[in-house]
This record gives sequence, structure tokens and C-alpha cells, in this order.
Amino acid sequence: MPRGRPRKCDPEIVLRKAMTLFWENGFDATSMNDVAVVTGMAKPGLYECFGDKNALYAKALKLYFNEYGEPGLEFVRTSDEPVSAVMRQYLEKVAEGASNPECPSGCFVVNSIIGSTQSDDEIHDLIQDMIKHRSDILTQRLSTARQKGELQAEADVEALALYFAGQATAIAVLAREGVEPEQLGKFVDIAMKNLPEVTIGELAAGQK
Repeated sequence: MPRGRPRKCDPEIVLRKAMTLFWENGFDATSMNDVAVVTGMAKPGLYECFGDKNALYAKALKLYFNEYGEPGLEFVRTSDEPVSAVMRQYLEKVAEGASNPECPSGCFVVNSIIGSTQSDDEIHDLIQDMIKHRSDILTQRLSTARQKGELQAEADVEALALYFAGQATAIAVLAREGVEPEQLGKFVDIAMKNLPEVTIGELAAGQK
């Protein structure tokens, strides 16, 4: 009996497996041979479908950001809750995702920044675009809060956006180093103390 044609690999499944592999091991420690073994797709097929290692890595980063980074930022952008609740929940979402036992630890984007020596321009530009996108959303949400009187009038929203982006990055690094979720929660508690909210007394004084 003649053999049937070999089953083709689903590119979406292959990319998802490659993303997890890169996320866990990093760019430098992952070869295309490793990707072929994990995904079940032969190297010629990988190159034909995704391009070289840099191109595959960039596609994996985009998939990660769309699925794991964008939802938290969309929450920041659209939530009607007070800014203190929004920023707290944002950091908590980062902590929850970075320490999810079903996923590699940490943040794939942060891991790419601190754990790789590759310097491909496309990947560098992609990461910078992701960082700017996050900064823009945080800045806009904090600016809206200031306009609504939730933050002190002199609050520097750009500096605050950088601060919360930095806290999110720190949480991802701590999670990758094995810090327990309970400790990450305490980290969030301390981080929130630096949000210059308008106090009840200040609000009452302003309404006189």
C-alpha cells in the first residue's frame, strides 16, 4: 500500500511552540535545530515559512506581545476605574502573567532585552516599538487621571509612566528569578505608594 503524504505542520502551532522555546531559553541558546526538534517542522520548512532565525524570533515576539502584553495595556487604556485601581491591577496582571506556572517565567520582551547578545536591527526596533507603545498608553491614562483631578496637578505623568513601566519590568525580572507571587504582591503594594493621588482633604479644599 503506498504511503500517504506526510502531514503538514500548522504554522500557527509551530510559531506558538517556537515562541515558548525562545521565551524559555532566549535567542542565543536556541538554534534552528532546536526549533525543528520542538516543532516537528524540518529546517527547510521553517526557513520557507518563517524566514531565518531573526525573522522567526521577531514573529514569536509579536505573537507574545499581542497575546500576553496587549490585553493588560488595553485594560489600562479602557478601564473607567480610578487610576490607583487601574495601575495596581496592571502591575498585578504583570505579576500574575510573569509567574504563571503554565508558561515560561518572566516576560519574553524583558528577557529579550536583558538576556540576549543578538543585535538584529529589526528585533531591536520591534522591542523599542513595544516599549514606546506601553509608555504611550501609560502616559495617556495618567494624563487623563490628572485632568480628572485624581492626581495632583503638578504630577509629572511622563515620569510616572516611566516609573510604572520600570516596576512592570522589575516584576518580570523578579518572577524569572523565582520570587514568589506573595512577595511580588508586596512589591506592588510598595510601588503604589508613589502614585501622587489627590487626598480627600485636598479634594475638599479644592471644592471650596
